[in-house]
Amino acid sequence: MIVQNQNQNSSIKNPFIEEKMTKIGVDVITARGLTGGSELRSVTGTYLQLSISNSTSGQKQNTKLQWILGTSISFDETFEFDADKTDNLSVKLCEDEFLLDEKLGEVKIPLREVFETGGIMGAWFPIGEERSESVEVLLNIATMKAN
Repeated sequence: MIVQNQNQNSSIKNPFIEEKMTKIGVDVITARGLTGGSELRSVTGTYLQLSISNSTSGQKQNTKLQWILGTSISFDETFEFDADKTDNLSVKLCEDEFLLDEKLGEVKIPLREVFETGGIMGAWFPIGEERSESVEVLLNIATMKAN
């Protein structure tokens, strides 16, 4: 009978076995900092596109279209994604155009921070440095328990 040391091959990863993903919930609360002279004040709708980058699953979800009537937008929507601690959450602010939607700004949030802070993080995130105004989005991000 041959006995193999179980620790001998423990550091070798099998590329055909998927890493265990964790379900995360993202609460999109509101966006603020939209100024009166903004190009966002138009008849087209504005939305956020959320996606998980560094993931082979290509997960992408959009908020409902919102029209800007002041300096903020209330979204109050929740989304779920499968992710691991090496993934990033990408949040893009977009304007709904007739033929091609325009990206107005973007922020990439390393999910490692969520995993390292006990599985929950809520904060205002700036959307894009290329914009002259400082638009921010309020998100709550949390890991969810498996059923």
